[in-house]
Amino acid sequence: MCDFRLVKVQSLKRYIRHYGINIRPDSTPLELAAAVAKHFKYDMDVSGSVAGEKRAIDSFIEQVTSEIQARSGLHDDSDMDGRLAKRRKLAEKRPWAPEDGEIQPGAEVAAKVQGEGIHARIVRYVGRTKKYEIEDADTESTDKSKRYHVLCRAVLPLIIPKHSEPLRKGKEVLALFPYTTSFYKGQIVSHESQDRYGIRFDDDVEEGKVVKKRKIPRYFVVPYPGDM
Repeated sequence: MCDFRLVKVQSLKRYIRHYGINIRPDSTPLELAAAVAKHFKYDMDVSGSVAGEKRAIDSFIEQVTSEIQARSGLHDDSDMDGRLAKRRKLAEKRPWAPEDGEIQPGAEVAAKVQGEGIHARIVRYVGRTKKYEIEDADTESTDKSKRYHVLCRAVLPLIIPKHSEPLRKGKEVLALFPYTTSFYKGQIVSHESQDRYGIRFDDDVEEGKVVKKRKIPRYFVVPYPGDM
């Protein structure tokens, strides 16, 4: 919905230079705006609506910021190295975690709400607050009383494209407790079948005895995020 005719010519030229868009050297400001708008819409269509828009904007802002810092002498290599190291460390810790805004509306997730893990569904990603609007998975979409806004790191999709391989025994996980809509921490103790794990939930006691294992569908089991 952005009107690129309102963007400064220098900014349009930076965008065009960054993405290598082919234009005539004598292009008018209106032609520059049209070229950027066309590329921006294509990038959104390919990447996917809100998530694509966010990636396009973030990439462009990062490039422009780097150019400004380099020209003004404000670029600090040690600071940049520190940020990159932090990103790598986070990626190694959570290689299966989606990027902010990547989970699409309608997807089922495990979400942390008021300190509790619940089975929820994505309503939308709010770019202004960088939060997801979610609702209880067992409610009707018209019931807005059970909707919440949560940080991206507090949401995990139940189907994780980046982690299609079975989780190993001993892996700490979040799993949906039987006959409830709540996720609890546990550990994989067995592979029951192609579609079920044997899970030992933390502090799982029934009639005074520790429950050693419960069979949980793999769909409702996700790697445990320490900082969720």
